[in-house]
Amino acid sequence: MNKRLIFFLAIIFMAVSQVSAHDAWIQKKGDNFVIVYGHGSKLEPYDFSKIKDIKAYDVSGNSKKVSHKEGEIIGAVHDAIIFTLFFDNGYWVNTTDGWKNLTKREALQKGLQIVIAERSLKFHKYFLKWAENFAKPLGIKYEIIPLKNPLLLKAGDSLPIKVLLDGKPVENASISTAESHDAVAKTDKDGLANVIIKKTGFCLISAFTERQIENDPDADKLYLSANIAFEIK
Repeated sequence: MNKRLIFFLAIIFMAVSQVSAHDAWIQKKGDNFVIVYGHGSKLEPYDFSKIKDIKAYDVSGNSKKVSHKEGEIIGAVHDAIIFTLFFDNGYWVNTTDGWKNLTKREALQKGLQIVIAERSLKFHKYFLKWAENFAKPLGIKYEIIPLKNPLLLKAGDSLPIKVLLDGKPVENASISTAESHDAVAKTDKDGLANVIIKKTGFCLISAFTERQIENDPDADKLYLSANIAFEIK
């Protein structure tokens, strides 16, 4: 295998690792809720315009849209037991000079050598409390469904999950946690996987998958990330 091929394979591997490492989610900050971006405890600044939709669900499954101010949720959410988030991370290219927040056409105009050009969309659920109707789909484009109450788990327990894209099971979605850049599981043909809870405290479980994009001059792939967050006591 020649050195040039090895170099490009290494770039592609780092591309997948880099994308998998970053996500967007909601977490509690004092008495408030904030939207953050990053990996694990390493948070990064982001463009607040990427926050496209936030919903709060009550115990009956009724939802309402809520607003934010610079990433902090505002408005009456006292009855919320679940938040959902749609975060449009836009167009990215991985080049021989690293990741750039550019479209494919913009990168080509700059003379960059592109390895991967993608559109990145992120979806999130934050469980504050549990109701049995949340073991069913919420109708989000790409979502993880916990198949039992995650708030009752202890470190070392296993959480069964199901991953859906447009309401259909996703096979071979890569499952990771906040503690690991690497996949800890893959979904089967029914979109099912089991995830071991490693520790107490804030838990984040993510599912990543890719799809080819047609008729988009700015990306070759659609990169989809879904995650769920909850507290383990």
